[in-house]
Amino acid sequence: YGFTLQEQAWPFPVEAVPEMAAALAADLPAELPNMATMVAFVATTRPGAILDFEFGLDLLLDGIERRLLQE
Repeated sequence: YGFTLQEQAWPFPVEAVPEMAAALAADLPAELPNMATMVAFVATTRPGAILDFEFGLDLLLDGIERRLLQE
């Protein structure tokens, strides 16, 4: 199970994600700064499984690199 299956089941087209994220950002309360940062990222980048894969891969590789530098 991955983001590709999730995208296929969304009730809206993937291309509409940035527009929907921008609308959501306007309604977020100030108490959710991390959520606001994530929504801003989604609103300003191209949507899709490739982006999700690249983000996840970069996150894993950065974590491994930090762990190796600690040893």
